[in-house]
Amino acid sequence: MTRIDEIGPEKATEVKYPHRLATILGYVFGFLGGWLGLVFGIYLLRREHPRAKYHGKIILIVTVVMIIFWTFLWIV
Repeated sequence: MTRIDEIGPEKATEVKYPHRLATILGYVFGFLGGWLGLVFGIYLLRREHPRAKYHGKIILIVTVVMIIFWTFLWIV
């Protein structure tokens, strides 16, 4: 039984994603290449919500790539 079956399809649109702010901040800091992107990525990865885990993985990957990019750009 899914969550939509429990609450009904008419109420399904009212269910909010509880980690929305952390996800947005994680992507912002991740694209900027900041270490806070890693913090938000790890935070989301440790949550029980499957959507939070998904975004946590993506944020970690983006952050690591951007840290490498900005470090390379700074060196050259």
